[in-house]
Amino acid sequence: MGDTLRMRKRKEWLYAQDPNCKHCGRLMYLNSRGENLKEYRPDLATIQHLNNRYHPEVRLAPQTPEEQKKAWETRAGRTELWCAECNNKDQMEETKRLPIEELWRRSGHLPLINTKEEHEKV
Repeated sequence: MGDTLRMRKRKEWLYAQDPNCKHCGRLMYLNSRGENLKEYRPDLATIQHLNNRYHPEVRLAPQTPEEQKKAWETRAGRTELWCAECNNKDQMEETKRLPIEELWRRSGHLPLINTKEEHEKV
């Protein structure tokens, strides 16, 4: 999945600060603009949101253009650059820790798995 221009700029800015994964310390690879990777790279630089997708503050109200400009530093402070491998592992662990009912409630989507037992098998 490609980055939006805003996310790309943030990733480049964080990479310029420190090209190592904040979680494991691995030197990461920052793909150039327009480069389409054909295979998975565990060392690929990715944005790690410190407030994950299930955090209540993630679903913020729409902002005016002035509020969006002021929020840049705040948002950049809530993200770090992690390698793809660490980012994927962290998100899988976070999802597994939550009860299935809570996942449904927070995501706002219909359940894809019918029972709690099926969720635990995954």
